[in-house]
Amino acid sequence: MDGATSLGTRTLDASGQATLTTSSLSIGDHTVTAEYGGDGNFNFSPLSPLAQTVNKADTSTALVSSQNPSVYGQSVNFTATVSAVAPGAGTPTGTVNFKEGAATLGTGNLNGAGQATFTTSSLSAGDHNITAEYEGDGNFNTSAPSPPLTQTVNKADTSTTLGSSQNPSVYGQSVTFTATVTAVLPGAGTSTGTATFKEGTTTLGTGTLASGQATFTTSDLSVGVHNITAEYGGDGNFNTSASSPLTQTVNKADTATTLDSNLNPSVYGEPVTFTATVSAAAPGTGTPTGTVTFKDGGVTIDTATLDASGQVTFTTSDLSVGNHNITTEYGGDGNFNASISNPLTQTVGKADTSTALNSSQNPSVFGQSVTFTATVSAVLPGAGMPSGTVTFKEGAVTLGTGTLASGQATLSTSNLSVGRHTITAEYGGDGNFNTSTSSPLTQTILPTTQSLPRRTAPAPPGTVVPRILVLMLNLQPQQTTSNQPVTILANVFNQDYAEGSYSFELKVNGEVEQTRSGNIDRQAAILLEFEVVKSEPGTYTVEINGHKSFFTIVEKASLEETSNPRHSMSGALIAIIVAGSLVTAFLIYLLIIYIGRRRYYR
Repeated sequence: MDGATSLGTRTLDASGQATLTTSSLSIGDHTVTAEYGGDGNFNFSPLSPLAQTVNKADTSTALVSSQNPSVYGQSVNFTATVSAVAPGAGTPTGTVNFKEGAATLGTGNLNGAGQATFTTSSLSAGDHNITAEYEGDGNFNTSAPSPPLTQTVNKADTSTTLGSSQNPSVYGQSVTFTATVTAVLPGAGTSTGTATFKEGTTTLGTGTLASGQATFTTSDLSVGVHNITAEYGGDGNFNTSASSPLTQTVNKADTATTLDSNLNPSVYGEPVTFTATVSAAAPGTGTPTGTVTFKDGGVTIDTATLDASGQVTFTTSDLSVGNHNITTEYGGDGNFNASISNPLTQTVGKADTSTALNSSQNPSVFGQSVTFTATVSAVLPGAGMPSGTVTFKEGAVTLGTGTLASGQATLSTSNLSVGRHTITAEYGGDGNFNTSTSSPLTQTILPTTQSLPRRTAPAPPGTVVPRILVLMLNLQPQQTTSNQPVTILANVFNQDYAEGSYSFELKVNGEVEQTRSGNIDRQAAILLEFEVVKSEPGTYTVEINGHKSFFTIVEKASLEETSNPRHSMSGALIAIIVAGSLVTAFLIYLLIIYIGRRRYYR
């Protein structure tokens, strides 16, 4: 008996002994007694108590690995077996701590066989000294750590694969290459480090692994086929690896060509600059090179090379009047496909012109041939040489026509009557130029009786010969109303053989009103023109260098009366007086010439 607990019953042997063997006494002090139950011959008797002390049994721990060596990421089972050390017996219970050095890796509970396991795949590459420590239980003492187990963990092999975000791609398109690095079984885990992207032996770029992947993006691949590989450089736990080659095909990029005009519409002869811009069409990028052909309809008008910005210009002033469908054709290059712009309708209008009119002799005398020259020019921004004909007119009457040659047309005539003629030149235009009319030219025709005198020889020394003569004084009109202009014409002749200077004063009623001065070529005449305006009615005497005439300012009603036939005699009288003055002036001039010649020959 253990106290009140029966440990067991045994039968006395022939020597009067009974034996009980047990290993089930728990740890601690036990009071064990034996009670004899008697038999037919002997009475019952108890034995004196026996104090039995049971101590914890010692233990020993052994450690084994399921895979040694292993690779990084491979799952390894560590098994610790805890045994009772004799004379102890039984199966320990409780937990075992698995350690590397002082660091606890994990804990396992002993099973019915006295074994505890710990599984891990987290050991880094290298050698690890692993121990197992049994913590003991109610019946068993802790045991010394198991002898260290050297667990060798090698780097895991890897496999690298390479993918492209776009294959095939076009020139200039952004392509991302992705390298994926995975552990080869039985290895496991996520690789770190870098991957190098190569074309052949040429490094294109590198990328750092994140979640086992590295990327490299480029838009610099030329047109063609590229064999791309990714090389993983390994890390502390993983071995290096290289991908199989990836064939990346890069095609030419499409292009878009646009065409602009700096001036539309334009006029004939005006310079127009066409600008062609060639750009890569998405997803392509970059700047195209090569040449662009400018066409008017189907006819090539220029070919030029693109500049560094992908533009080219063509300037022309040769477009005819009308609408022109201008296009540009880009011929492509090694990286870009050809393209054609949309047609641009360039409208060219006729250029404006200006017409200038000149006379070969002004004033001239009746019957003298006078050549009128019309010069027709393009008005800016137009340019070029107008063609066609020019009509010479006096008022609404056509005098004749001339055909332009080098922009000029002429008309010669000797049929103009004595007096002042207002001449204009009207250009009729052509396919490229608009019409225009010159400013009026006033051609003065003098009477033949006032033909310019010519001296046959210089005057002898000492001879006094007037150099500058006033041959004629003409007023138009001689009768008018208040505040209306009166034009005064004086025909002046230089009878000397050298250029002469002159100064003429216009006097009205003895008062100087205007002065003209300048030079006259030798043996030449000029026509001086004055204009005066008077408001007070009356007769005004006009004098130039002693030559006199007059004009009359009358009331408007009086002027109307003078037009009545009853007063026609007064008009005739005035005409006779004017004619007489002109004849008198001419006779004086002949007298002067006659006197001068007599002195010369004498």
